[in-house]
Amino acid sequence: MKRKAFTLGLFIAFLLLIALRVKDAFILNEINIEATGASLDFLGPQMDALKTQLRTHLGSPVWRLPLHQLSGELSQNPLVKEFYIQRSWPDAVHVEITPKEIAGVLKKGPGFALVLDDGSLVENSSLFLPDTVVLVGKDFEDLSENRLKALRLYRQLPLQGLFSQERVSEIGLDSTKGFWVRIIAAPYIIYMGEEGWGEKAHKVSQVMNYLRTSGIEARVIEANLTKKVVVKMRKDP
Repeated sequence: MKRKAFTLGLFIAFLLLIALRVKDAFILNEINIEATGASLDFLGPQMDALKTQLRTHLGSPVWRLPLHQLSGELSQNPLVKEFYIQRSWPDAVHVEITPKEIAGVLKKGPGFALVLDDGSLVENSSLFLPDTVVLVGKDFEDLSENRLKALRLYRQLPLQGLFSQERVSEIGLDSTKGFWVRIIAAPYIIYMGEEGWGEKAHKVSQVMNYLRTSGIEARVIEANLTKKVVVKMRKDP
C-alpha cells in the first residue's frame, strides 16, 4: 500500500513539474516590434519610447494577453498610423507599426517641430530636418486647423515646375491676404488666399514664367483675389 502511495506521489509530482514547465513555456518572453516608414529617421526616440511601453507586457501569459489592450495603446499613440498584432506561439507577440508621415516642419521659437500628416506636432529630436516645407508663424503653433490648411495648399501644388512642391520653401498666414508662399531662390512672396489653390497655382506658374522670360523683378504676386493675379514690381509701393 505504501509503495502504491509513493508511486502515486511521484506521478503527481511529475505532472506538477510538467504543468509548471508548460506554464513557463507560454509566458510572454518576447515582443517582436517591426517599424517601417521614411519618417523613422526623424522619429527614432519617440518610436523607442513606444517600444519600451509595449514591452511592459513581458512576463504575462501569452494566452491571457488581451490583444485589444495592445491595440488600444497603439491606436491612442499620436505617432502610429497603422499597426498589425499577432500572437507568435509559444511565447512571443509580433507587432508591425507604420508611423505617420512627416508632412512639414514648423518654425517654433529657436527650434523646429515636425508636422505629421494629420496636422499634429512632434518635437524634433534629430540634428537634421526632413527636406519638406517649413510653416512659419504663430498661427501654426496655436491651431492645428491652420496647419492642415497649409498642408492642403502644399499638396494642391504641382509636384514639379516653377511653382511646385519641390520649389516651395515656406508657407505662412497673413490676417488679411490669407496664406502666402515663398519659393526657393525667388525674391518675391506669393499670396494665395484661403481657397482655390490648385487653379491659382496654374495662373501663378504662368506669371512666374512671364517674369522670368521678360527679366522683370517682382516684389509680390497676389493670387489671393478671385479672378486675377496682380504683380507688384520692386519700385511699387
